[in-house]
Amino acid sequence: GLCAIAAAPLASAQIMLSPTSVLGTDLGTYSPESPLENMINQSGVEVPFVSGTTIFDAYFTQPHRVFAMNGATNNWQSEVTFNLPLHGYVDFDLGSSRLVQKLAIWNVTGKDLVVRVGEDPSTLGTAPIAGQFVLINHSSYPFSYAVDVLPFSAGVQGRYVRLDFSSAHLLVQGLNFTYAILGEVVASVAPVAS
Repeated sequence: GLCAIAAAPLASAQIMLSPTSVLGTDLGTYSPESPLENMINQSGVEVPFVSGTTIFDAYFTQPHRVFAMNGATNNWQSEVTFNLPLHGYVDFDLGSSRLVQKLAIWNVTGKDLVVRVGEDPSTLGTAPIAGQFVLINHSSYPFSYAVDVLPFSAGVQGRYVRLDFSSAHLLVQGLNFTYAILGEVVASVAPVAS
């Protein structure tokens, strides 16, 4: 009766889920100050959230919550590349198989991105494509920058997420080098039925 009706809206709400680990990248890491873990530890996020609890859409409707702090100690930074366009991936483990609807990426320089979601980390390169996106250049924001929320056309089931970049914005216009710089990556997933 009434309980089912009251619970129905909550059942459809997506929660924020931080990956449990960063499996790796083929882009290298610039320095120990900007490790892969900075993408999953909320180090740059200005307003904390509770992974597995916070409602995804509610968090991002608050304008002050969408910013992350820039800087090496808040972000992951790949090795510098002069071989343009930058091309490489970063792989994440969500800890268990989930139905992923969206990603939120605090991104500084990544540009052309394909997101793949799959059940096997060894075949992520051929896993189903969840979406293709062109990300905004945030490299000219020295202090803080806004999130990119990337909605998939449909939810994709999987435990592992690959961010596959085929280009990055130049750090300085006219200078032919760049890094991949990411602040935080969060999935929007269906809650686990209790």
